[in-house]
Amino acid sequence: MTYPAAYYQELRGRIKAVLISTTQLLPADTVTFVIELLDANELGVAEETIVDALAEAQTQIPRSVVVELSEIASAMAMDYDVAELLAPWSVE
Repeated sequence: MTYPAAYYQELRGRIKAVLISTTQLLPADTVTFVIELLDANELGVAEETIVDALAEAQTQIPRSVVVELSEIASAMAMDYDVAELLAPWSVE
């Protein structure tokens, strides 16, 4: 299915916002890689990379970030449970 350009622009903006809010939690090379993925319109891979890196960091993640990542994954019909993956590190 093809979506309008606005759909992808919105998702890209949401992923960039999450990236900005979690930059201090992620390795610098991961941040750079995610930016490259976004520039290449690899939105799903960019979102997965953020989730995986946050899980690997095993540090406290604001619940609002977990919720936003879950909603982004749902909007892209991704087949994994972000909330479950990040639950051990999610804080209010």
